[in-house]
Amino acid sequence: MEELMTQITPYIMIILTAIAGYLATKIKAFFDARIDKDNQERLMQFIKATVEFVEQIGIDLKPEEKFELAKAKVLIWINQRGLTVTEEELQVLIEAFVHNLTLSKPAGSIVFNNTPATPAEIDPGFGIPYNVTKEE
Repeated sequence: MEELMTQITPYIMIILTAIAGYLATKIKAFFDARIDKDNQERLMQFIKATVEFVEQIGIDLKPEEKFELAKAKVLIWINQRGLTVTEEELQVLIEAFVHNLTLSKPAGSIVFNNTPATPAEIDPGFGIPYNVTKEE
């Protein structure tokens, strides 16, 4: 039974990813119809900035805590601007952005202009030996 689950798991993940992509497309189409283009672009930019902010500061947070923090920050911004978005729409948009973020880069990597950065781009001194001394 365990071997069967090990063999089936990749296929289940593919199917779930396809279903999630299909649902995200349908919900996005519905979302496009409800919010005018300008507000939608501002909302997406704010969701992107908020998710990236939460990813940077929430290193020690669990995924659920990161989601709740991002959701709270976006809701504050939405309320300040008088926009109307349902909780389901907001959840889908945040999760879709996080999903795209994780697909666009390997775990633990830094991305510049949608391409994974090399260690030398992150730290120009990468590979140059240096002395580290401990303070006693």
